[in-house]
Amino acid sequence: MGAVIVATGYDEYPIIETNEYNYGIYPNVITQIELESLLSPIGPTGGHIYRISDGKTPKTVIMIQCVGSRSLKANPYCSMVCCNVALKNAQLLKQEYPEMDVIIFYIDIRTTDKGNEEYYRTIREADVRMIRGKVGEINEDKDHNLIIRAYSSLSGELLKIKADMVVLSTGMNPSKGTMEAIDVLGLSKGPNGFLTEIHGCLKPQETKNMGIYICGCAAGPKNIPYSVSTALAAASKAAALLSHKTIIQELIIAEVDETLCIGCHRCEKLCEYGAISVDENEIAIVDELKCKGCGVCISSCPARAIDLKYYRDSQFEAEIKGIGESVIETIPKKSTKIEN
Repeated sequence: MGAVIVATGYDEYPIIETNEYNYGIYPNVITQIELESLLSPIGPTGGHIYRISDGKTPKTVIMIQCVGSRSLKANPYCSMVCCNVALKNAQLLKQEYPEMDVIIFYIDIRTTDKGNEEYYRTIREADVRMIRGKVGEINEDKDHNLIIRAYSSLSGELLKIKADMVVLSTGMNPSKGTMEAIDVLGLSKGPNGFLTEIHGCLKPQETKNMGIYICGCAAGPKNIPYSVSTALAAASKAAALLSHKTIIQELIIAEVDETLCIGCHRCEKLCEYGAISVDENEIAIVDELKCKGCGVCISSCPARAIDLKYYRDSQFEAEIKGIGESVIETIPKKSTKIEN
């Protein structure tokens, strides 16, 4: 007996493939991850910020949020961490360079985790400018300065701002390792490409395959605290499974009446857990370890050849009949008086 914990992380949105906002074309357009590398004391510049084009310290830095996220042309989902990363890097810039003008263009600032809303207010009070709106285009002059044209949705103005550097907050994509895990382990993925769990609230770490658990960004965009908590949950699930010598399996699973099965393959196509298949004799076979008793195959069977153990149709019919008879017996009978 064994257990597998899938923690394949994420990949950065491949903005180099689209050259959005002229990234990869203009040297002074970088991403938040590249900015973090420059801000790191052990980074290539020792924690100081220099323009890629000429090595000068930028005086105006513009950050653009939701690049590759919340867009029908890229990823429709929110990547969750981008807003807080931008706020953190903006604070570091203001601490290192108090006179630097830092501007953040955003659609919505989403700081939903514990203490993050208060942190957002602190950054605003630190003279970081917030502009709600979309950046339309970025052009470059002969000195590699960047000309940003944008629309402010709050004031309704068209803005033209000259900046020394633009930082793009790129989204999170399912990692290459996640795609490989889907093929190797036979896991399911959601519409966004991340792994799916059995139930988002009741079983957020468990997959359709017993003994395989997911955590962190393998299941979707997460920040570090949330990733740690899901990792601990997955580890506890694996430890609980491995601590027993025998597997306890719920007996409420599907069963097939072979005399009624017509081998239509409908149940096989609809089962999300891969627990039912049609054999060479055109008879549906249920894998008792994979079946979760969801009942999808039962409702889809045109021949009514599938039942759920302990919840068979005959049992429900007998129960309903018994309830009906007991109700009838409690109804008082009316007496009829005949007068001569």
